[in-house]
Amino acid sequence: HRSPPSQDLGLELLISLRVSKELSDGLVLACVGPTGTTLAGLEVPTPDEELLSEFAGRASERLEALLTHVGNQTQQVRLAYPDGRPIEDLSNMTVAELVSSERWTLAEANIEAAPVSNSSSPSKGASVPESPTASKRRSASSGAGTGRGAARELEVRLGKLQDVKSGGSRRGLTSALSSNMGSDWASHSIGGKVLMATSLDDEHPPANVIDGREFTYWISTGLYPQEILLQLGHPAKVSDVWLSTTNVRRVCIEGCMEETAVSFETLAAAEIAAGEAGRLQLQQLHCQEQHRPTRFVKAKILSGWDDFCTVHRIVVH
Repeated sequence: HRSPPSQDLGLELLISLRVSKELSDGLVLACVGPTGTTLAGLEVPTPDEELLSEFAGRASERLEALLTHVGNQTQQVRLAYPDGRPIEDLSNMTVAELVSSERWTLAEANIEAAPVSNSSSPSKGASVPESPTASKRRSASSGAGTGRGAARELEVRLGKLQDVKSGGSRRGLTSALSSNMGSDWASHSIGGKVLMATSLDDEHPPANVIDGREFTYWISTGLYPQEILLQLGHPAKVSDVWLSTTNVRRVCIEGCMEETAVSFETLAAAEIAAGEAGRLQLQQLHCQEQHRPTRFVKAKILSGWDDFCTVHRIVVH
């Protein structure tokens, strides 16, 4: 009995490939989602040896957190040319053969001929779509009325906290935790690290969530779910986790007690009420008891109240 092909179930995630960087001994391919958002960048150290089928497997592993699960079926990653047309045969083609092919050159030409280019780091004629903040900066700098309106609209959508940034309001985790001065085991100041995040934005890096400041933040740039993986500065039995966010709806906190971040168990979960535009969501999640000290904490944002969400602080007690 053969399972029906994944395309019949609508279980394909089409990923367009773009050359985002050329290295002395390889290249970096950006994986761009259907909405034009860069979901990941994968280094290919030996493009003349790595088969596309092998690269597709690595891309699937990297994007696993974004794949949809329906029953016993899992969404499959399907690779496409820069202009979004699917690559039909992955079996015998290497990455080098792909990016030097006539079809790849034509796809890049199609992008260059598009009326509006979202290029932020062009390479070999290809363009990698902008992150939301890069788009906002471009719109704001255009000086046109429509550009300013788009920038203001995006600013509200991303929950940018004007009152906090200007110093007019300090109501946030700093205030909420003033009566509980226990150690924040995730804090950068005591050795906490952000090991991984499923979205990358140069202006708002993942490390912002543990820098102790609420006017800096990490922002999602892709589909839900999103994940942020932390290594605690010191192994500890976690009693609760505080989140300072915008546009987050359902969230799950997982912990790993092992030496490496492989096996996780759920510590807490919650649905956060929608906040007002420009206001932080503050949420305390009480964690279940752990038999051993926790070394790694993963915050999984399962859904949001908007297309994008921001995480300003993660505090682990």
